[in-house]
Amino acid sequence: MLPDFFFNHCFDKKRLKAFILWSFIHNGGDATASIIEEMKEKGFLYATQAGISIGLDDLQRPPQKPRIVSRTEYQAQMTRRKCRQGDVTDVERAQELVDIWYRTSEKLREDVVDHFKATDILNPVYMMAFSGARGNISQVRQLTAMRGLMADPEGRVVGFPIRSSFREGLTVLDDEGGPAILPLTPASIALLEAFKAQFATLLG
Repeated sequence: MLPDFFFNHCFDKKRLKAFILWSFIHNGGDATASIIEEMKEKGFLYATQAGISIGLDDLQRPPQKPRIVSRTEYQAQMTRRKCRQGDVTDVERAQELVDIWYRTSEKLREDVVDHFKATDILNPVYMMAFSGARGNISQVRQLTAMRGLMADPEGRVVGFPIRSSFREGLTVLDDEGGPAILPLTPASIALLEAFKAQFATLLG
């Protein structure tokens, strides 16, 4: 007969692992196997009853995004101006642009988390990402805030990101472009990434 324990916590994937280890140490393998089996049955039961699914309205854009992106665009313009004036080299300019937009992506990722916590902790996207069941917060950031920095076909990080999210839609034209033969717009970068993933799957 196992002693009664009550843990008043929200159990995500990591906490479940810790609980199973705790049970194995204190109760042994047979009792832990029974607990896991019961947890599985309860999980499928309540997941079915919950009927959690994702709708378009669940992808909520953080309200701070326009201000953050506008401020970062100003910093990027200053960096390009310094390069034209000869204060920094092309290599330094490219690296600084990548760093600027990377910090912006991380800031938006944090804002996405804060926004969900403040407005709707039962949001299906939030629950799926933070439970460890499917996806992670970086993927949620791409869905709701900004796609972020991408790599070109040669594996180099492009110095300007896809500013739009999947929720907002990828634009064909952008205020910055690459070579005239194949402009590096959000849509073309995403297309090249998709092709690269398909080839990797075929070759793998």
